[in-house]
Amino acid sequence: MKSMITGASQAEAAVLIVDAKEGVQEQTKRHAYILSLLGLEQVVVVLNKMDLVDFSQERFGEVKKETAKFLDTINIQPLFYIPISATNGDNIVTKSEKASWYEGYSFLQTLDTLKNKKSAEDKPLLFPIQDAYKVDDKRIIVGRVESGCLKKGASIKVLPSKETTTVTSVEEFLAEPTEACAGKSTGMTTQD
Repeated sequence: MKSMITGASQAEAAVLIVDAKEGVQEQTKRHAYILSLLGLEQVVVVLNKMDLVDFSQERFGEVKKETAKFLDTINIQPLFYIPISATNGDNIVTKSEKASWYEGYSFLQTLDTLKNKKSAEDKPLLFPIQDAYKVDDKRIIVGRVESGCLKKGASIKVLPSKETTTVTSVEEFLAEPTEACAGKSTGMTTQD
């Protein structure tokens, strides 16, 4: 479970695997709850082991309905439901003749439809302040750049006061950077 959380925390999309024979099990629910908590919007549900139910369209419909009903309670709206047999490769790369009733994409084709998230660097600057330190004659404000880029010379607005000031330096131990972008823990000094 810990590995699933670690991997999913940085994901832009998820694949939820449901056993076509067994239906929605406890582990499926736990994984789905984590996807919901992380706010993943691009979810593909694959109903695996369709070979164990003779690629039954009826069974696919039952498990799809059961899965959709559960996912709806935790605000997950999957983009696709795909019947597959991972063991035999059915509907993985290309559509399988064993599920001729299925009119959707193969699993790999669905991956081509997913969208990348907008880079955090392309968003407006968000720099929550963690602390302020006095070093020699400098007052260094430290935190982590959550989005955008903090740049020397940039005009910034300080919240909640809505005052504006100018970044006079970006601070890093034993370095003199001119900017720090999303994901970077750094310090800065300001004009005021």
